[in-house]
Amino acid sequence: DRAFGPTLTWLSLELRPGGRVDLATCVARPDAAALARHAAASEPLAPAAAFARWWADGAGGLPLPTAWFEFDARRAVPLVFAALARGPADALPDAEQAIALLDAAPTFRDALSAEVLATARRVLAALPAGAIPLHLASLAPRGLAALRLVATVPLAALDPWLDAIGWPGPRGRARTLATRAGAFGSHLNVHLDLGPAVGPGLAVELFWRDPGDRRWNRVLDALPVDADRPLVDAGRRWTSRDPRRRRLQVKLVLAADGSLAARPYLAQRGG
Repeated sequence: DRAFGPTLTWLSLELRPGGRVDLATCVARPDAAALARHAAASEPLAPAAAFARWWADGAGGLPLPTAWFEFDARRAVPLVFAALARGPADALPDAEQAIALLDAAPTFRDALSAEVLATARRVLAALPAGAIPLHLASLAPRGLAALRLVATVPLAALDPWLDAIGWPGPRGRARTLATRAGAFGSHLNVHLDLGPAVGPGLAVELFWRDPGDRRWNRVLDALPVDADRPLVDAGRRWTSRDPRRRRLQVKLVLAADGSLAARPYLAQRGG
């Protein structure tokens, strides 16, 4: 949307099979007031404008350096992914900070039921030692009574955490995915959807930076959908042309039925 043009720091395209492309823009906190002004005139952007006004007014003292606004191809109302950050004395984001965000931001407080918020608080409170909540987003713009949690979780703690929160998804497939993705490090960026109960889906983010990184082959070989690998390969070629200003993020999505898909995100730095 044109309202985001003067404020974005990153622009990201999500590639999907069949030619569908979703768009996300990243805005930094100093530009929150400008975004609120630009978005105020657009009815579909009213939730984003409300969040930006709250953000510009101080966000209740919470350290929120950036936010991503994600537009689905078929919807004009964006998802708002609030990004948590280091607090006083360089403290890492924790469950307490994330719960405070749920209670304070209109994006969550005004759009989600008490049952959804209670599930989110329970899941956040159960985060294991070494885990860091990164993003929260209400899925109300998609017509879902749920929110998305993105958190960095130690690989060794993922399975016990999923047990503790009662995750109902395919546990064996999740272990296999975590083992393959674990080749990239000791922590995983994990996505969960939280409604009145914990949802059965799970996703893991991977970031591609080195053209010679052979660890990707192990992950890509696990993809059963032939349409996914060409999208990832196209993303790798695009990123390689300007690695300082471009980055490739691949989200591996594990569905409730155990099927696996890849969602490449092509990000270009603004400015």
